[in-house]
Amino acid sequence: MVVTTTKRLWGQNHIILSVVSATIITSLVSYWAIQSDEQVTNVVDDTLLVNIMKVYKQTQAPMISLHGKAKLSQPLVGTAHASGTVVELMIKPGMHIVPGQAIIQIEKPATPEYNELLANIEYVNNEVKKAELELGTFEKQITILTKEVVNKASNPAFAQTIKKHTALIKERKNSIQLNKTKLTNMQTELRSQQQSRLITLTAHKEGIIEKVLVSDKQVLQTNDSIYVLKLHDNIFVEATIPDNTSTIIRRALDNKVNLKAKVYNAKTTYSARLTSLYTANDGRSTQVKVSLKPSSIMHLADDEADKPLLVRLALPQIPNSYTLPEDAIYHGDRVYSVNSDKILQAHRVKIVGKTINNEGQPYIIVRSKDNLNDRNIMVSKQAYVLSGMRVEVNNATKN
Repeated sequence: MVVTTTKRLWGQNHIILSVVSATIITSLVSYWAIQSDEQVTNVVDDTLLVNIMKVYKQTQAPMISLHGKAKLSQPLVGTAHASGTVVELMIKPGMHIVPGQAIIQIEKPATPEYNELLANIEYVNNEVKKAELELGTFEKQITILTKEVVNKASNPAFAQTIKKHTALIKERKNSIQLNKTKLTNMQTELRSQQQSRLITLTAHKEGIIEKVLVSDKQVLQTNDSIYVLKLHDNIFVEATIPDNTSTIIRRALDNKVNLKAKVYNAKTTYSARLTSLYTANDGRSTQVKVSLKPSSIMHLADDEADKPLLVRLALPQIPNSYTLPEDAIYHGDRVYSVNSDKILQAHRVKIVGKTINNEGQPYIIVRSKDNLNDRNIMVSKQAYVLSGMRVEVNNATKN
């Protein structure tokens, strides 16, 4: 009985050991298979799969996106740039005027020299009248004497009187002629001075006269208001700009650089140019804003005023630079090119601006001492890259 029991226990243990061994062997085989798969995967992953794009050295215009609104400019008040008396008013309410059109003529105040010339003309004119009156008197006296004296030849007093009056007549005629010549010259000078005193004020903007603020013969001082004008191109776009670009824009305006922009609304897209930069305070904060004028005359519908707009503003151009997507920049100062052998090479770069491509995606503008022109640059972000690594190119995009 004992022997029989022992054999049964051994048989049972043998079965258990067999099952355990099979389980262990199966697990080892599975582990080995998994390890083999991981090793194969690691071999494949050692060769990076990257995207590239070809870049070209060119002059780039950094571009920023701004948020703005369409606005109507306030009516313009035209002012006098000189003082004087209104002698001719050439405008009236409702009149359409254009730049350069004469709107008013004023006469400047008289100078001391002008007043002296007027006095001299009056004096010489009176002298001519006096001489002409005396000339007439002398001629009349000779006529009377000639009729009254019968025997003229035997009368010495008559001959003496005639001689005296004849001399006086000649003197007065010479005086009259001399003064008339002088008077003609002075009147020519007077007309010249009168013409120089006349100033014609002209319009500087196109629009419709809403109100005339002066009248004929009114005395104006410099900077006095003359008229109120509703501007023809009274639409502008106001946009808020980032603080870090205000210095760039101000410098561009000072140097008369033409900053262009594209304005997008729900209905259309139009071109504009930046005309001014100013600071606005809404009571809560101070913001730097710019004003942009559409390139052509526009009419703003009532429902379009103050509606949000997207503005893409081009900043001053940067020569000898490259544009790349953000993922192409590593550690903030380098990019990697892919040569014909699919080997990576690092290049130091300096970020000099930002822009936006045609699809509205942000791009970085860089410069480099290395010549990157016509090179394929890696534009996919990778966790770990080094010069000399081999890569596989997934696709290529063109700049």
